[in-house]
Amino acid sequence: MEELNSDSIWNFHVWDEVWMQRPDLGRDYGGWQAVDATPQELSEEMYRVGPTSIFAIKQGEVLRPYDGAFLYAEVNADKVFWRYAGPTQPLKLLRKDVYGVGKQISTKAPGRFDREDITSSYKYPEKSHEERTTMLRALRQSENLFSRYYLNEDFNDVHFNFELRDDIKIGQPFDVSLVMKNRNKVVDYKISIILRVEVVTYRGKVGENVKKEDYNITVKADSTYEVKMKVTYEEYAKRVVDQCAFIISCLATVEDTKFEYYAQDDFRVRKPDIKIVLQDKPVENKEVTADIFVENPLPVPYKKGEFTIEGPGIEKNIKIKVKNNVPPGETAKGQFKFTPPRTGRHTIAAKFVSKEIDDVDGFLVIMVEPSKEENGSRL
Repeated sequence: MEELNSDSIWNFHVWDEVWMQRPDLGRDYGGWQAVDATPQELSEEMYRVGPTSIFAIKQGEVLRPYDGAFLYAEVNADKVFWRYAGPTQPLKLLRKDVYGVGKQISTKAPGRFDREDITSSYKYPEKSHEERTTMLRALRQSENLFSRYYLNEDFNDVHFNFELRDDIKIGQPFDVSLVMKNRNKVVDYKISIILRVEVVTYRGKVGENVKKEDYNITVKADSTYEVKMKVTYEEYAKRVVDQCAFIISCLATVEDTKFEYYAQDDFRVRKPDIKIVLQDKPVENKEVTADIFVENPLPVPYKKGEFTIEGPGIEKNIKIKVKNNVPPGETAKGQFKFTPPRTGRHTIAAKFVSKEIDDVDGFLVIMVEPSKEENGSRL
């Protein structure tokens, strides 16, 4: 319920780190500090965050200035789901997800074109003793009234497992599955289930409903039952936004015990990658020919396809129109030429759009060699 929830969870976010002393906090809190010029909330009537000691964040010390609670929530919040039954009824804790936020914190590796994982700088491994201890420390410092309900646990005979199949290409159908195991040896349970698929932006804004189905089933004693909902390309194609992301949710109620299970997950269908292949080795000030390809995984043809390419020696973006429609399973192709102006590492980046798909991208990292002259090599 958006009107009762001020929190948002983005698919990704970017901020800076700076190295500095923190004499206001003490020797242990110097070193890397997080500084964020594009946060989602105001800090003293300005959009800013930090400097925030990363050591303090890892220890769950959210009251250390500045904006420690906000940064801690960005990288290590637990997602907590509540059942709202009206203004006169108490909220009911349904589920906690300790893995949902801060899954991977990355920076560019020094001196090379690779990702360096720095998640361990910000927090201990999820569900480890140290990580749970820091979470409790942070909760005790929190002024939020929901914090005191956090450790409530429910016990139930029916074990639920909400499943999604990963690595789905756009154009393919996908399944949403709820597996229920009744651990009671003698009692059958009636369970009502709601499965929903909704589109979502990378900033966590929920959009149109793609599909919703209700089920009423009985799980026999000491048995397992699976409910599966199939979502076709035709059902989701016209509703996708941003990066083809969805929110998949499930609410199951065990009628006899009134136990409620809620689960929610982010899901993306994967767009194809553009491939760029050079016909020759790239050499400084020498024209190079490159081929460019992208497959069509959709069940419909690409119409009016167009590549846009940028890179070294390309002053204005190159645009290549695909002359013919590209049938399902076939490949859109193009060719372009460019002249690298200097040696070293460079990147060629490309986009592809058509009436049926947009925001398809790809890149190629190249090493441009020095040119060779008749009287020797020029370095």
